[in-house]
Amino acid sequence: MTQTIEQPSMEWDIRVPIFRNRLIRRQLGLAIGLPFGILALVLILVTKEGQWRYTLYALGLIGLLLVLTALLLLIVYGGKFHLVFFLNEKGISSGWHPDQRKRNHLINTLAFWGGLASGKPTVAGAGALAESRQETFIKWKSVRKINCDPTHFTVYVKGGFGESAAVFCTPENFSAAAAYIRNRIPHN
Repeated sequence: MTQTIEQPSMEWDIRVPIFRNRLIRRQLGLAIGLPFGILALVLILVTKEGQWRYTLYALGLIGLLLVLTALLLLIVYGGKFHLVFFLNEKGISSGWHPDQRKRNHLINTLAFWGGLASGKPTVAGAGALAESRQETFIKWKSVRKINCDPTHFTVYVKGGFGESAAVFCTPENFSAAAAYIRNRIPHN
């Protein structure tokens, strides 16, 4: 019988394409597309006869805003999120690569102070929330479920309330990372 000697920790960074990754597209759809979709639906429902010209104008502006948001993501992030993952005996740590973290910090700070200065607490809150999620950590004992997706080299980890992470792997380290995670779950 052969014994496998497991690594005490694993660490890697990866660049994940923003618009080609299924999970990221779905999350962006929920965060950006859903509110705009609801707004468009409400506009259509409340439009009175003879007022369609104004509704089409508003829908055009919503569409333009969606396109500008996509362009902003492409410009600011170069079309990819640069992430860092660290697995050890305590849990899973994930976050932005230091280069991208600096950029995020600047954007989040501008959103926070710009929101306060303009009297828009929602914008300030979004900036503060984004800053607080620069890095996430899930303890092994909190992990309730994992789902491995070998076609996209991703391990989805669900913990307690509000604790979840997508562990994006490289083709080379996916098997080792998935095994590392599986072996650390207490109830597995």
